[in-house]
Amino acid sequence: MLKKIQSSIVPLVVAVLFVIAGAAAIKSAAGSKLKPAGPSKVPFTTDSKAAFAQAKKEGKIVMVDFNADWCGPCQQMKREFFTKQEVADALTGVVAVDLNVDNPGDASDIADRYPVEAYPTLLFLDSNGKEIGRLVGYGGVDDQLRRVKAIIARS
Repeated sequence: MLKKIQSSIVPLVVAVLFVIAGAAAIKSAAGSKLKPAGPSKVPFTTDSKAAFAQAKKEGKIVMVDFNADWCGPCQQMKREFFTKQEVADALTGVVAVDLNVDNPGDASDIADRYPVEAYPTLLFLDSNGKEIGRLVGYGGVDDQLRRVKAIIARS
């Protein structure tokens, strides 16, 4: 009799625990929403065709910021990195494209052409679309800026 009760109670207890854990995860996610990014010092476009035309005309390279709304490091990079004047200064030779993978809009051709497996990813392209560098992840302003400058110097 005890085994019969245990065999019917155990699945019920497991189900209740999953419901509680799921509810806690949802509440935690809702309560920990990141602050929205401040105003970017880097001028971004979402129109990739216009970005390549501008890069060709001005002798610049194109930087595509692959990001997502649900990606914590992406939002952190928007808040901490692109709001710094020193970052904007380092990116003066770049035409920046914001590619939100949840809503790629006019940049969907880039999303289809260049495979990205993790977010955030900064993709650096010459004005003809040849990849010249790629940064995956975000490790803070100083590290990211050092890595960005190294790619720009090579281009």
